[in-house]
Amino acid sequence: MSRVISIFVNCLDPIEKLESQIEPILSVHFNELTSNDAKGFEARTRDSVIAIRRHDFENDRDLNFEDYSYEIQIRPIRDQLYDLHERRTLAYARTAFADLQPVLKCNMMLVDDLQHKLGEYHPAPSTPNR
Repeated sequence: MSRVISIFVNCLDPIEKLESQIEPILSVHFNELTSNDAKGFEARTRDSVIAIRRHDFENDRDLNFEDYSYEIQIRPIRDQLYDLHERRTLAYARTAFADLQPVLKCNMMLVDDLQHKLGEYHPAPSTPNR
């Protein structure tokens, strides 16, 4: 089983809008996944496979998955260079988490292997102009 880094996003927009917002930030091109389940998207970098989907995880300890509507899953490519891909995937996920914050402006949580919270982001509430 390979390591998975996930960015959970609390967003009310449809998945297509989320996909179009994050595609340029992550510098990837997503393809729509076809399945009998919910709609999703997937892209590849030289080191990672990135997927966007709705999730159905339940809260676990301090991981409040139920507060987030989507999971952006980033996992290393499994081949002979797996260790290198894994290191680069973690760095990519941390950068993506930071880069997505000012664009999405919604609550986000960065999680390693669905077990360890690496970070959270909660935007400041906007105040009306006076």
